[in-house]
Amino acid sequence: MAAGSTKGTRGQPKFPATEGPDLGVDEEILADYTAAVGTRRVGTTAERDALVSPELFTGLLWGDNTLGYDLRYTGTAWKRVGPRGFAFAASTGVDGRVTLTHGYGSTPTWAQVSALNPGAATDEPARILDYIVWEITATTVVLRARRLDDRQWALNQPGAGYVTVGN
Repeated sequence: MAAGSTKGTRGQPKFPATEGPDLGVDEEILADYTAAVGTRRVGTTAERDALVSPELFTGLLWGDNTLGYDLRYTGTAWKRVGPRGFAFAASTGVDGRVTLTHGYGSTPTWAQVSALNPGAATDEPARILDYIVWEITATTVVLRARRLDDRQWALNQPGAGYVTVGN
């Protein structure tokens, strides 16, 4: 049977039985539609790494069962889709910095940090720290902490917060 003139709810071609059989079925209609909308696959990291053109194309989404998150192919590399957040509790170094491993899988294009108050005491150092995203690398986010009371870098200070990274 041939594709009818009406489309399905997602724009897919319909092959109504009421129009009768057509021995000259055009399978290209299905192939073209599948190529246009079929941009997400699911599998392991090994299966993803084995992809080659034409199955590997810019914009392809991959649900990676090995890693547990989705990636998008940019034409040159796989980039993780969606943000990843994590809590931290760490002390700053002598320069007021804290280096955290983000586990994003690629270099995020942005990071956001929020300070947490782990205790109820008013003199708790973590209550008076303000964090700044200082550097983002392929594996880490470097934060710099400043004291809110004197606006100086918080040297050797304990603190806690929540970091979110993404593309």
